[in-house]
Amino acid sequence: MSKIFIVLQLAIFLAGCASNAQSPQRLNWTGNEAYFKNDYVRAINWYSASLEASIKSGDKQFEAISMYGLARANGHLCKLNEAESWLLRSIDVRKTLPNIETAKRSQNLFELGRLYMAKREWDKANQQYSQALPLLANYNMEAIDPLGYANLLEEYQQILENTGNSELASENHDKIEGLRKNNSTKQAQYVSDPYPANCTLNNLSKRDAVTGAPS
Repeated sequence: MSKIFIVLQLAIFLAGCASNAQSPQRLNWTGNEAYFKNDYVRAINWYSASLEASIKSGDKQFEAISMYGLARANGHLCKLNEAESWLLRSIDVRKTLPNIETAKRSQNLFELGRLYMAKREWDKANQQYSQALPLLANYNMEAIDPLGYANLLEEYQQILENTGNSELASENHDKIEGLRKNNSTKQAQYVSDPYPANCTLNNLSKRDAVTGAPS
């Protein structure tokens, strides 16, 4: 009788492992592992699987997270239009969701702004950063990660300089200098992950004529 019980427990355990292995969280995590190894094609495959599993299970959080991953991976393959489509869809889903520790609306807005920077669409980039930066006050980022906050402001500095906002650019520059001076012994938790420079060159010459972007 005890052997039967052990076999049943083992079967339940294995079934649980199999189920967990196919969960949106696990699939997305595997996509992240590929992404941080710069294996963007493999990352897209895992994020796509995570998105499919999220939709099937009704998990809106990981639906938005999977789209965010698809956007970043496609962006690093210089598929900027496709990346933009995924980010817009992700933002649309995230509007109805609460922020969680690993996924916040500001992340999506900054990423979309960063994408527009790569496309040299500075006014659109400015719109996204102008929306996202005030949200960081809710997370107390300036106090928690002052140098990471400075990194974001440096990205914003590029936008301000390219949109001709010299007064705000000067104020922003002084803010960056102050953060770096007053926190010189610290390390940034947030580090920018811009799209490759050649993506911008390709985009300017061909305007990123990509087919198959999500509708």
